[in-house]
Amino acid sequence: MAATSASTKTRQRKLSFTSTIPLLNRTRSMTDQTLLGVLNILRMDEGQGQSFMVKAILPDGKPRLLSAERNMTVRELVAGICQEYNLTNYQVRTLPEKTLLNLEANATTVENAEIAIEDVDKRLSNFQLDNLHTIKDDRLRCVKELVYAEEVYNECLKSLFDLYAEPLRSKISRAEHHTLFANLKPICSLNASLYSKIDEAASNWNSASTGIGAIYAEFPLFWESYNDYFLAYKFARALMRQKRDHDSEFMSFVHSQRGSHRPQLDALLLKPVQHVVECERILSNLLERTSETHRDYNELSKMVAKFKQIVKERQEDVVEAENEVCTIVIYFSRLSDLKAVRIILEQSLID
Repeated sequence: MAATSASTKTRQRKLSFTSTIPLLNRTRSMTDQTLLGVLNILRMDEGQGQSFMVKAILPDGKPRLLSAERNMTVRELVAGICQEYNLTNYQVRTLPEKTLLNLEANATTVENAEIAIEDVDKRLSNFQLDNLHTIKDDRLRCVKELVYAEEVYNECLKSLFDLYAEPLRSKISRAEHHTLFANLKPICSLNASLYSKIDEAASNWNSASTGIGAIYAEFPLFWESYNDYFLAYKFARALMRQKRDHDSEFMSFVHSQRGSHRPQLDALLLKPVQHVVECERILSNLLERTSETHRDYNELSKMVAKFKQIVKERQEDVVEAENEVCTIVIYFSRLSDLKAVRIILEQSLID
């Protein structure tokens, strides 16, 4: 009965790419069957089917494609890998963002994404992270998460300038470059200093006296810088739409800069917007775990209130932008995969 059900699901999948790549049926060799399997995966319309594939980096660094069902949790998705590697204490992150995933979240949250499965006990992780789950101090656990979020965010800002802002300076007009990148410069400088302060606080942690709200209070330009970016971001989005529709040379360059494992320009431009939302979540959790008698409580309450106000005022815009960027990233990921398959087929099957 199970086999019949699985067969029915397979037949119900709506195929894509059928007009560009014919169905191949050659030998039964492992090489040909592997290539055909990859090709058939790419030909499925993942949005309509009941199952989809997730790229995973295993605890030893090896890549593997995992098959997922839409009613699965992330925990169920990685259960086979955990059994294979005898993992009892593990965590799962998205790549390249390195965002820690909730294991009970629906597996569709990582559809069209890449994940890393980390063995926390043996430290067989690509990132050598602190194991947040073993930290007994609830406040320190939140602060460690905040440190990591700031570290990843700073890496994204660096990638944005190294991969796109600087190379594009000579390829687009000064006005266009200003629209895309000008409001990021003060944010980069500010966040580098903020990260240093928070990291120092975590390293010299004293639960009774260390203040995090007080650190944000040292950066009054934080709010002005991010408000300016929020206002400018809608113009950056509009310019990116215009470029996608009418400037193939620009898009070709952007796509070549990205390569196969780097973030899209659209996704990086969205990062400051998403970072404010992430900070609001982490600091709100920290406030919940801070006693009203703590010396940092009042200052932290003020900072959380400011973050909540920004997020509330721009919530609809953020969701709209995330949906737009998600669609773009999926499109270019499929485009890259399709090109890769064509190359493989030309080299291994067409001969």
